Amino acid sequence: SRRFVHGPPGAASATKLAHQVVLSATLSAHVDGLALAEAFGVDATSAREAIVSGLAESWVGRNWAVLPGIAADYDAARVPESDRPWAKHLQLFMDSAHLAGTPSDLATHLERVVGNDIETLKIQQQNGRSTS
Repeated sequence: SRRFVHGPPGAASATKLAHQVVLSATLSAHVDGLALAEAFGVDATSAREAIVSGLAESWVGRNWAVLPGIAADYDAARVPESDRPWAKHLQLFMDSAHLAGTPSDLATHLERVVGNDIETLKIQQQNGRSTS
């Protein structure tokens, strides 16, 4: 892994939060994009493969099949939804953005939808519907 030096104290934490909001946005965009493709009769697996082979290639796209399992693992460990990384990191991002004077409409939206997006993927997998 690479080492990054970002600046003064707190810079690495701010960068980590920036990373989390980008990751969350990517996940939510995949869920919405695939839902639209499926609504038009496109196979979700084919659509996802096309998406990740283009400019929208991402960790989320490459690791799509593991996301439902992550949610199931948190369920099994009885981790409250508010303590799961996708909720906790977005809340920290919004709190930090507020303190820095850079509030984010996107992070506010993502906080409302990302947990539901991950739950939907988990339920689809449990019902035998492919998420790969």
